[in-house]
Amino acid sequence: MNAPASLDGTTVRIGGQAAFIDYVSPGQVNAQVPSNVGTGSQPITVTTGAGTSATYTVTVNQVQPGLLASPSFNVGGRQYVVALFPDGVTYVLPPGLIAGVPSRRARPGDTITLYGVGFGPVTPNIPAGQVVAQSNTLASPLQISLGQTRATVPFAGLASGNIGLYQFNVVVPEVAAGDAVPLTFTVGGSVGRCYIRLFRIEHWRWTWRRPTRRMKKPTKRMVVPKFATEAEEAEWWCKKPPSP
Repeated sequence: MNAPASLDGTTVRIGGQAAFIDYVSPGQVNAQVPSNVGTGSQPITVTTGAGTSATYTVTVNQVQPGLLASPSFNVGGRQYVVALFPDGVTYVLPPGLIAGVPSRRARPGDTITLYGVGFGPVTPNIPAGQVVAQSNTLASPLQISLGQTRATVPFAGLASGNIGLYQFNVVVPEVAAGDAVPLTFTVGGSVGRCYIRLFRIEHWRWTWRRPTRRMKKPTKRMVVPKFATEAEEAEWWCKKPPSP
């Protein structure tokens, strides 16, 4: 199943190609860049019932990775990454830090799950816009480290049942406990840095969207905020903004 190219009368074109639409609101549109759009500066337009926007440019890179790390995870001037335990309900947090949110601290040997976007192709190939329904692995070598210690990553690839969302299962290595352990990653020559608390990560949520004409069943999507600036978006995904 593919994501729609039009949602509630809204379409997006990037590099002359119809993008895949995941979410539409009066002030925000979430769209995925088609796989056949070339790298470099590309024109982008948005069309709604009110007409077509002016043409802007967006920089498209083969790999532009970022881990999920929302503004609410910026604590004391440090940007923390979101991490979830395998039960899918317990977050990597000191117990009771957030009322109503199940949480505990991570320990060496625990497996935690991170999410991100922009990590590039997978094997076998899954083109943009396609809901992931098969096992896959990241094509580019990935390294994730906590502090100076490289972590084992049993799975790195596109998350099942989603569009363009990457999942990373990470085994916590033997590192000293602390509330600001640097988490770094490298993939395809790109380097990213967040922090992880041994561990304090806050809560994020999924919502279910009703089917559209193109979607035959409800799909799960991540709630993404509207960004005022590129720097804010970079902080949210815990990545360095592209050069102007």
